[in-house]
Amino acid sequence: MWLRIAAVASWGLAGCRFEADLAGSEFACSAEAVCPDGLVCSAGRCLDPAQVPDAAAIDAAASSAYAASVLADRPILYLRLDDQDDSARDSSPARLDGVYLGGVSHLAIGALSEDSGAANFDGTDDQIGVPYSPAFQLDGDFTIELWARAGSPDLAYPGVVRKGDPSFGGTGYLVYYRGSAIHNLVFKRDGMDDLEAAKTPLSTAAFHHYALVYQKERKSLTWYADGAVDTAYDAISFAADDDTGDLYFARGDSFGAEALDEVALYDHALGEDRIAAHLAAAR
Repeated sequence: MWLRIAAVASWGLAGCRFEADLAGSEFACSAEAVCPDGLVCSAGRCLDPAQVPDAAAIDAAASSAYAASVLADRPILYLRLDDQDDSARDSSPARLDGVYLGGVSHLAIGALSEDSGAANFDGTDDQIGVPYSPAFQLDGDFTIELWARAGSPDLAYPGVVRKGDPSFGGTGYLVYYRGSAIHNLVFKRDGMDDLEAAKTPLSTAAFHHYALVYQKERKSLTWYADGAVDTAYDAISFAADDDTGDLYFARGDSFGAEALDEVALYDHALGEDRIAAHLAAAR
């Protein structure tokens, strides 16, 4: 039998338990379950066969201790950004690959090791585009996780992550940083601005690890930097996202001049212990 999930579902994986806010036509499955016609069971979800990641790609991602830790927490998008062509490959089970646009540079040295790779954006027209998916609307609990290093300080509000219109009247969201001497990452949604990681600005010399965690029922939004709480906000509520725009990286009010690595989105709130586990794996 199969089961359609309309609200919150919980799974256990490798001794861990987490929750995902599922809506629409997503289905939970197990090895014993049978998915609806035309779908196959992959990593606990019924997916179209075209969305099932290639086994070699999964094996390559899992060969990294950090990637294995990320994949254990079921990201809805995971761009490792060590590609050497124009495809920004998604290592999550959803297989929502993006495209490098504008001539993005592929760095040999990434955030995790000298041979892990990263993407470098020039602040002029470089970006990554990922086609729209309902999962990217992030209407329940969510986490945005990435490694970043700042580039040119001369741009106004360089973009890091953008989906749709984040201003008043829009329902999209944006992560950007201030193009000044202090490069604090800022989250903006529904016109709510200044939700920043106030204690750990981007560095031009080294990568920092950031995780933005939202818990809908608690109305809490928390920035983590390098595994520790940076800045926490209370009484934060967002309208439902009805924006069907595509997802972009290194694009905001202006294009971003930064290096990005190991970008992951989750449709649930990562706990502080899981963020710490990711950092431990990276080290």
